Amino acid sequence: NIIRDITNYDAENGPILFKEIKLLLNDLREIVDEQESLENYQWIQAVNNGFNGVRKIVNDVKTYRKRITNPRTWKDHNINTMFLESINIQIVSVYRCSRKLQCNLR
Repeated sequence: NIIRDITNYDAENGPILFKEIKLLLNDLREIVDEQESLENYQWIQAVNNGFNGVRKIVNDVKTYRKRITNPRTWKDHNINTMFLESINIQIVSVYRCSRKLQCNLR
């Protein structure tokens, strides 16, 4: 089971994995920028399907973060959002200001 494998992680490998993924993404960004500057459209079409996994992760996380309600059970998650943690951001609602420029903030 994938979930069981992920929960049995080694805390020492976490920082190493983050560093490895960041380096990989930086290298990939350089390659993509280089090929774009060369207008190598044949290359991007050839490797396009290889990015489907990355697209799925990004889309899953964006959709998860846009949720209004919290997931009720583990079934409301998928492999990309099961262990996702987010920074608590306090949302400030600004109501229309009155003529005296007094705004009600929540």
